[in-house]
Amino acid sequence: MNRKKFLIIYFILFIILSSSIYFGLKIYSKNKFNQQALNQLMVGKSKFRDTTTDLCKYQSLGEPKVGKDYIKINFWCDNGLKARSTFALKAFDDQTYDGILKEYARIIGFDINIIKEKDWYCTLNDEEINSKIAQTQVELASTIDCFETKGLPKNDK
Repeated sequence: MNRKKFLIIYFILFIILSSSIYFGLKIYSKNKFNQQALNQLMVGKSKFRDTTTDLCKYQSLGEPKVGKDYIKINFWCDNGLKARSTFALKAFDDQTYDGILKEYARIIGFDINIIKEKDWYCTLNDEEINSKIAQTQVELASTIDCFETKGLPKNDK
């Protein structure tokens, strides 16, 4: 068998094999895709995830490079610990104080009702949170500070 005939047969077999693998995997993945399973993976909560009651236990480190389109969320605890996180504001669908804290609670892994049950004192840009402020759109470059007890200093050393 000469080289030209061998290469033609090899090329034809290569095209047939690669096409069958490509289209076979494409059909398989199309039949196996499930939007509900994808949503569970993306936003669902793992059964092995640690749910905390200590709001100063976890924080999200890093500074997003988004200019002034960010929100800082700080928790200051009585024991001197702090949790400081910064997020791009566009990461939150609901950009109100309540919506941001609910999403932050989901990310960090705590029950949002802890803030009300344990009487945390929260401010938005150094202004006390009330029901009117909680439902308004948060401005760019804002800071949410929550203190375990009112009058607790920002122990940022």
